[in-house]
Amino acid sequence: VAQTRLRADRKIQIKQEYVEYDNKKKKKKKILHRQTSAGQYTGTLDCLLDIYRKDGVKGLYRGVDAKIIQTCLNAAFMFTAYEKIYASIFRLMLASRRKPRRRG
Repeated sequence: VAQTRLRADRKIQIKQEYVEYDNKKKKKKKILHRQTSAGQYTGTLDCLLDIYRKDGVKGLYRGVDAKIIQTCLNAAFMFTAYEKIYASIFRLMLASRRKPRRRG
């Protein structure tokens, strides 16, 4: 009777270990799947090909118009700032040359 009880307990223990192992395995698989699904693409080429398949060539250039406007405005601002600073420095240099220096 005691041996039968030990065998039954051992079978239950093995089943519990198997279920626990299986649960750990499933949990690990979920974590790994979550990590790979967060990084949807395996590389740049994979990303480009996926966008091309879904949206075509037009999809590759989506959002470019906003970036072009940003770049043009930035260039205009930088050019204007450069011209203003250059003009101010040039005026200061001309003004300093025109004034005769007085000797004390």
